[in-house]
Amino acid sequence: YQHEEDTLYKIKNAKELAGLAHLVNNEEIDFKGKKIMLTASIDFSRSPNLWKPIGLGVLRNDVPCPLDEEKSRPFKGTFNGNKQPIKGIKTDDQKEVSGLFGVNRGIIKNVSLVDSSINGKYFVGGVAGFNIGLIEDSGYAGSVIAKSNVENKNASTGGVVGINKGKIFRSYNTGSVSSSGIYSLAGGVVGYNSLGTIQNSYNIGSVNNNGNSSYSGGISAWNSGDIGHSYYNKEIKIKGQTISQEGDAKTTAEMQNLQFTEDLLGNYFLQLQNKKINKGYPILKFRL
Repeated sequence: YQHEEDTLYKIKNAKELAGLAHLVNNEEIDFKGKKIMLTASIDFSRSPNLWKPIGLGVLRNDVPCPLDEEKSRPFKGTFNGNKQPIKGIKTDDQKEVSGLFGVNRGIIKNVSLVDSSINGKYFVGGVAGFNIGLIEDSGYAGSVIAKSNVENKNASTGGVVGINKGKIFRSYNTGSVSSSGIYSLAGGVVGYNSLGTIQNSYNIGSVNNNGNSSYSGGISAWNSGDIGHSYYNKEIKIKGQTISQEGDAKTTAEMQNLQFTEDLLGNYFLQLQNKKINKGYPILKFRL
């Protein structure tokens, strides 16, 4: 980031991606009006360092978990994964807001996260812990775990996003989601869809919520927004005291059927009829 007048920055390795997180979190450069694009696949699996999410999220102490707007450092640019997978990210379980991104107020698209382990305390998601922007055409494969043990702090965990106040289009989760705490939400795509939008998305990952007052769902554990054309596998395990019915439940056979992709998910997805690719489930066209 030596030429501030540039509008496009290309990232080709793990060091540069970690550098983006440092600039946003520590140098307070939010990249508003700028574009970030991956130009190569990125592998963190051998890295000894835990990932620091892009877009620092800090929560207030006086209320159940809204963001501290003065201390948080959201990402506000456009991040394009550009068909390049990001592998092996592991995060610190003490992070309040955790994911590849912490807080997103920008645009995240074409992201593919695989073989990753996203951990945190309160707002935890594979792609982003807290989304107030736009996430589209993105997928997560790995585990997402939130552990909150503070009485006045709620945990919200999702395969793609922990808490969504923005928009999520054409995204999916194939990994496991787990949550625990005094009051916790765990969803296959989003933990809490707070006046946000989820469209043309799906989940085939298990959801396990051991919170004292726990809500779980195949798509979202709690919804006060708009969810449409979004589906989850009803044969997977969804555990919680209260199970949300948000989204449409389908069998494995239905979700691996060509008509499911063509008639329901839309033409951004492909059904390859090959169980070696994405477990036989629809795959985003950009990944091919």
